[in-house]
Amino acid sequence: MDIRHLECFKTVVEEGSILRASIKLNISQPPLSRMMMQLEEELNTILFLRGKTITLTSTGKLLYERACSILDLKNNTLKEIHTLEMKNEITLNIGIVSSSTNLLYNHTIPSFHQNYPKVRFNIQEANTYQLIELLNQKIIDLAIVRTPFDATNFNVKYFQKEPMIAIGVAPFLEKKLSLHQLNNKPLIIYRRFKDLLLRLFKQEQLEFNTIAEVDDAKTAILLASTGLGITLVPKSAYRTFEHLKLFSADVLNSELETCLGVIHRKNETLNSTYIAFIESLEEK
Repeated sequence: MDIRHLECFKTVVEEGSILRASIKLNISQPPLSRMMMQLEEELNTILFLRGKTITLTSTGKLLYERACSILDLKNNTLKEIHTLEMKNEITLNIGIVSSSTNLLYNHTIPSFHQNYPKVRFNIQEANTYQLIELLNQKIIDLAIVRTPFDATNFNVKYFQKEPMIAIGVAPFLEKKLSLHQLNNKPLIIYRRFKDLLLRLFKQEQLEFNTIAEVDDAKTAILLASTGLGITLVPKSAYRTFEHLKLFSADVLNSELETCLGVIHRKNETLNSTYIAFIESLEEK
């Protein structure tokens, strides 16, 4: 009984059939069936009853539990070995949205580089949808993106939710604003939130006065700094630009909340350096 047999057996159990397991494992069904029969012969037991879906026997349940433990031990051991190999140089191919730059540049990368001095960074900055495309094309392996987005094809770790804030060159009368206080104000819109803002303004029967639409928070904030209008961006996005000395106020609407998330392709094992980087992001 070897690790490969246990991995295949575990997949058969979790997929519920040899056919579905063969598709997931990318091997044909007959060799997988033979492998399961050989495993049963080796252990001198029946592991599961065949049918439209498999049914585990008592020995099959025991082996499944042990297989999970053994494979977890194997994976953890590999991670520890990879960590020890961090002395070797590696390049992290990462994509970021502009509203994550404070988290990344001011906090994560400097401290991470101290712990992993031979790690190099290849960073692509784009909007969420462009980063998802770069991930699908395998140009990058990890992306820090902002909700909302379609997470179907990705493993995701979400960070803390945060409100949207209004930013402009003139002081606001209050530190917390309702949408009514933005009625007919010249707005610079972060395009991905346009449909949501349109709907909210329409619900409140307010005038939605868009003076500019942009694809990232950085451009929106820089335009607001010229006095062109007021922009609405995630709160953390402004921290990188606090030196501009603009005025800000929280926008009071529960639907105007967003959060950053770190995503990578499903069904792909990340290098342990990437895992360590994600853990570093979570700490910050």
